[in-house]
Amino acid sequence: MGASFPVVLVVLVAVLGSLYQLVLTPVLTISGVLRQVDPLNNEGCRFVPELEGCEKMVHLPQSNLLYLACSRIASRPYWMPPSGHLNASSKALDDHIAMYNLDTGKVTRLAIESDYIARRGLQVHGMDVVASTSDPTRLFVYAVNHREPLTGDPALTGADSAIEVFSTTAGSSSMEYISTVEDSLILTPNDIAGFPDGKSFYFTNDHSVKLGMYRKLETFMGLASTNVGYCHVDHGCKVVARNIRGANGIAKGRNETVFVASLGGGIYVMNQQADHTLSHRDTIPSGGLPIDNISVDQDGAVWAAMFPRGIEIVKRFADMSKDAASSAWRFSKNVDWSSNQKYVAERFFEDAGPIAQGTTTVVHLPERRELYLTSAVATHMTICKI
Repeated sequence: MGASFPVVLVVLVAVLGSLYQLVLTPVLTISGVLRQVDPLNNEGCRFVPELEGCEKMVHLPQSNLLYLACSRIASRPYWMPPSGHLNASSKALDDHIAMYNLDTGKVTRLAIESDYIARRGLQVHGMDVVASTSDPTRLFVYAVNHREPLTGDPALTGADSAIEVFSTTAGSSSMEYISTVEDSLILTPNDIAGFPDGKSFYFTNDHSVKLGMYRKLETFMGLASTNVGYCHVDHGCKVVARNIRGANGIAKGRNETVFVASLGGGIYVMNQQADHTLSHRDTIPSGGLPIDNISVDQDGAVWAAMFPRGIEIVKRFADMSKDAASSAWRFSKNVDWSSNQKYVAERFFEDAGPIAQGTTTVVHLPERRELYLTSAVATHMTICKI
């Protein structure tokens, strides 16, 4: 009996060590409970209060326009399917696509035909804006729409999410409805990267299931169970990349490159194939920080909205009086051939919450030397010099 006790003790220590590595380490890393927020470039910023609750933001290349997918933050604790909030009775009824003029500061809500709104409404999340190949003055707006299901309790069925496609012209105050893409593969859509044909797009599923405990485990344990899909209005949808840890934001880069952000930390670098499948080329590390949306600036650098303390953004989605820290990082190719690192990660902005409230998208405009930060849970857009 005495001889067996040390063996039991060793086994117990080994089991506890494994549990720490497999369970506690991912949870502590993603939640950021032990991470310190170090303010950076958060002084002298200005706010645009008309741009409230804007989850996603896109800069139209070679223009002075930003497009944003916005809602009322008061509705987020009730209806925000990606965060598990499924009380449709208190959802916002005026979600919209907004346009911000960088030169004048004017904010315009793009109007849509009333019959479209009457059918299922618009509950925005991820979005992309792409100029048409055949007519550069025509823009295609791709938007995730987290619709309330036609029948049943959303808390028991989940949202009935779809992708909406609209058309507009740069500077116009309205957009025209083109199509709604519905498919069983569009399960938990988060973000979109559209094509210039107005018919096809990549999208991320941020979970592999709509409801249940496994959904929570995917997030907090960083399970590689989410995916990227591709849809064409005329040919349907298919999964083009699997085994991703918390697929979130998605953006196209140069030379047929696609970047996919991970809530589990890091950015997947993908190559587009002829059949639109994506092959995994690299993963850019982020030091374990969860990444929401990403954007690519005119210099080809990837900018990421990151959560220094992931647990804070979870709390703010439930209670808008809580602060949620924000961080903005730039990831670019390393030009120093003496280094073994392929990419350079640089922190350009960080705030504990009062200035930038749980930033979900950051856009960098090199010629203006400014960062634009928005959030699904922010009372305003934040603009800071860097």
